[in-house]
Amino acid sequence: MIRILFYLTCLLALAGLGCSTTEEGPTQKNNSGDADSDTDSDADTDTDSDADSDSDSDSDSDADSDSDSDTDSDSDADSDSDSDTDSDSDTDSDSDSDTDSDTDTDSDSDSDTDSDSDTDSDSDSDADSDSDADPYEIDTEACDNLMEITVRDFDESHPDMEMEHDGWGPVGGVLDTDLGSDQKPVMVNPMGSFTWQSEPDENGLLVKNCWDAGPGTEEECYMGDYPMFDGEEAFEDWYNDTPANQRFEKQIVMDEDPTNPGVYIYDTTEFFPLSNDEGFGITPADAQPQRNFLFTTEIHLKFTYEAGQRFTFRGDDDLWIFVNRKLALDLGGLHLPAEGTIDFDVQAEDLGITPGRMYSMDIFHAERHTAQSNFRIETNISCFIPIILE
Repeated sequence: MIRILFYLTCLLALAGLGCSTTEEGPTQKNNSGDADSDTDSDADTDTDSDADSDSDSDSDSDADSDSDSDTDSDSDADSDSDSDTDSDSDTDSDSDSDTDSDTDTDSDSDSDTDSDSDTDSDSDSDADSDSDADPYEIDTEACDNLMEITVRDFDESHPDMEMEHDGWGPVGGVLDTDLGSDQKPVMVNPMGSFTWQSEPDENGLLVKNCWDAGPGTEEECYMGDYPMFDGEEAFEDWYNDTPANQRFEKQIVMDEDPTNPGVYIYDTTEFFPLSNDEGFGITPADAQPQRNFLFTTEIHLKFTYEAGQRFTFRGDDDLWIFVNRKLALDLGGLHLPAEGTIDFDVQAEDLGITPGRMYSMDIFHAERHTAQSNFRIETNISCFIPIILE
């Protein structure tokens, strides 16, 4: 009887209550019969390791290996016998370890060697050491008792050379009072505007040969009756290299006066820097004496102005001196030996100069008529630095 009851029980339980024939009677296994192991482990380990090592050591390869192994094993065994208790443990732990540690070391060391050490150290050694050296101070080692001069030789075919008359200079006002941008003189009035009195004032400075014509009238100045210059176009040849002349580089020597220490002199009554074999040779051909006349002289210097300095010139013919690009001595025209002095202290305001600073001195001379050639410089400036213009 007991066995019959047991079998009935088993039949009724066919739907899922497992029976065991052991003497102990029915033992239940797995309440959820639905073996449906469907543990749906869905382990989905999805490790998504995404190690994303992205080491990006930024060499700048930005390796960003982003291995994203995403193994997503998703075994999903789903044997589904299907009581589907669906414990669905679905561990889907989705641990998604996605370590994505993204270490992204991206330290951005940017090995990109562009270390930008930018050797351009910009130490600005710039030899111009900028050591606060006085820009106006003269390097006395550069001083010399030699003056570098540029001589341009002409012949009598040039309209300004060996003119038919002897002239009536010296005349002033022929040139612009400012030196040209090319460091050359600019003619503004071929006739000039005044002459000089024969006697200088107490400072040795020239005095215009002019007089007061009376109240309400302009000052009148003595002038000659004919021009001593052909004009501006011909004057362009004087201190520029043109087909009308031949250029030579020469020197003159300034000697200290043995009777007057601190004073330097160059003096000659036969100023012929070119030999009879240079340039156009003896010009004019019948010149007496037989020397190489008809030339211009150009000198460019720098000096430091100190109180008490003076510069005196005596000679023929034309002579102009610019200091700090301003006309300081104006002895133009054809004339016998004439003398003029630059007194730097007296003329400082007009010249725009201050003691202790360096300035330019530009000298322009012409010997353009027989039969004399005088040239005398006297100065107490002890140091000149010569400059040669190309």
